[in-house]
Amino acid sequence: MQEIVPLILSRGDPVVVDTVPNWDRAPWLEETRACALSLDQRPSPRVFSTHFHYDMMSPSFFRVKPKVIYVMRNPKDVLISSFYYYGMSSFMGWLHPGGHQHIMYISYEEMIQTVRKIAQQCVFKNMKNNQMSNYTLVPSEIMDQNTSKFLRKGIVGDWKNHLTVAEGELFDAVYQNKMQH
Repeated sequence: MQEIVPLILSRGDPVVVDTVPNWDRAPWLEETRACALSLDQRPSPRVFSTHFHYDMMSPSFFRVKPKVIYVMRNPKDVLISSFYYYGMSSFMGWLHPGGHQHIMYISYEEMIQTVRKIAQQCVFKNMKNNQMSNYTLVPSEIMDQNTSKFLRKGIVGDWKNHLTVAEGELFDAVYQNKMQH
């Protein structure tokens, strides 16, 4: 999640994950250096990591009710990871915080499976073939998809197949001018 959430927040721009160590982009609350990072001064949305038990969170956690993604691993994988790492904090206290709607529980295995499903669903050809996504349910008087499909090709840079170099340069100049005003 320390890789995924910052990428989601940056809309897929890898700069943050390529330039900021994960312990700074999603700092661990239990580390002593967390105090030096002025976490309360960070702009929203803030991303943190922790192995704290649910009942060890600060009172403000229960007052503010931040959005939480709780990633848990298969306990057998934790055992093996712990063997190769150095010992894992117990996470069992988080498992039953009782009726708190702002916490999403997900195992590592479920998260990987979910990410794969999402990625597969978002493949352009799948969106193009899905009537719930491709706007074919819109009446043809509003969108005549016999003329052109709403989800046409999904090719990055397809404009190069339609504009000359000069037209592309003119477009860039007009665009830059309009974006400055």
